[in-house]
Amino acid sequence: MSNEPLFLRDIGASCDGRHVAASLNDGEITIWSTDSPEPVARCKPGFSGSESRYQIDASRGLIYSGTWEDGLTCFDYRNQRMIWHRKDIIGIQTVNISTALPNSVFLTLEAPDYRMSDPNAKSGIAELDAQTGRTKRMSDMGDWLFQHPTKAFMVVTDRGRRQAVRIYDGNQQELASAKMVHFAVMDVAFTDQWSALAEGEKGVRVIDYKGKTISSYMPQTRQPNCLTLAFSEGRLHVHDSWDGAFVFTIDPMSGKLLSEYKLPGGGDICFINSGLNFVNRRGEICRSSDGAVQFALKP
Repeated sequence: MSNEPLFLRDIGASCDGRHVAASLNDGEITIWSTDSPEPVARCKPGFSGSESRYQIDASRGLIYSGTWEDGLTCFDYRNQRMIWHRKDIIGIQTVNISTALPNSVFLTLEAPDYRMSDPNAKSGIAELDAQTGRTKRMSDMGDWLFQHPTKAFMVVTDRGRRQAVRIYDGNQQELASAKMVHFAVMDVAFTDQWSALAEGEKGVRVIDYKGKTISSYMPQTRQPNCLTLAFSEGRLHVHDSWDGAFVFTIDPMSGKLLSEYKLPGGGDICFINSGLNFVNRRGEICRSSDGAVQFALKP
């Protein structure tokens, strides 16, 4: 790696929130345990360097890494070997896994306009076999998917004619739906009772699994841009990128603001350890409640 300061191009957490993967200045993906600043592994499995096109399965030492036009790779980062690669899949937007559905990997796909004649250019949600990469199911039920990390629930957004947020079980049976209030849902956080939706300039909304709104919050003094969120200890932490970056905490039952502070360095963050902490772009692990730095990840 060069002598440049550690810079995380993109950050993602494992389902249990105890491992972090990041694309660094040197183009590799580096994986850390959040209990230690020392790297667990480094690899180059074929990474896009942006968006949310990878997921870590820390229990099996795997990373599923996608690119816009070069498919999806399942890579064993402990033994530094490729398990499988699907070069025919294009237009990957997100990669999703859950410990509740260990045999599946879910992709959201958007066919590039300039490759509409390509038979592999499909839009919708694909379910792949996690062990072989084989396509198990292809659906047009929505355009963006968020999975509960440990239970067989998923939230899917449909920005088409219905403009709905829909909740599905692991068999892709619809359980409930709610109307979208923004052009997109930026992130979803889960508890056993609720889902919280980050809705950009519309703030934050908490819904139950019947689609009923429990609470909502909109900052009173600014136009927000709520991007990522996480539950911890009965509270909801929200990253708002307005004017640099804020992190605020609300009571999900009442929507009452509990605390708020401005991040000194701005930039994107990734919540870890069930929302108790986050990682910033400088590689620092900070407390979500007040932003205090706990330690810095080492390159």
